Amino acid sequence: MRLFLNCVGTLKSGPERELMLRYIQRAATVGRAIGISGIVVREIHESRAKNAADRKLEESKSLRALVHGGMETICCDERGEMLTSLKFSELIGKKRDQAVNGIAFFIGGPDGLDQDLMAQTSLKISFCQIKIDANSTSIFACWSADFTM
Repeated sequence: MRLFLNCVGTLKSGPERELMLRYIQRAATVGRAIGISGIVVREIHESRAKNAADRKLEESKSLRALVHGGMETICCDERGEMLTSLKFSELIGKKRDQAVNGIAFFIGGPDGLDQDLMAQTSLKISFCQIKIDANSTSIFACWSADFTM
C-alpha cells in the first residue's frame, strides 16, 4: 500500500522541501518492513479564481483527479479529529490489512478544502487546531508517517 499526499500549492526548493524529503525517505525505509511501499507527494497549483469558494472548488476538482479506485481518502483540516501517533499508525495498519490500494491525504491551500470534498472523504484529521499552511502540513504528514511506523 502507498500513501499519497495530495497538496494544494508547491513546496519550493529549500530547507522545508529537504526536511519533507528526509522524512519521506525515513518513512519509506521503515515502511517497507510493514507493507507500506512508498509515500508519494503530488502538488497542484493554487487556483487563481477571484473568490475563495471558486478557488476551493477548482482545487478540489484537481485533487479528486489524483485519486483512483480502491483508495481511502482522508482530508487534513484544522477541524478534523486529532489522532495520537498510536491511533494514526493503527489507522494506517488497519487500511493496509484491509488491502486498500492506498491512502490519499488531501491538504488544502490557503482557503482550505471544499466542503463537498470533505463530505466525500472517510475521515478528517488534524495535526493541530490552528490553521497552518499546506507546506507545514505536508512536513507534519511526512513526519507523522515516519514517526508512527
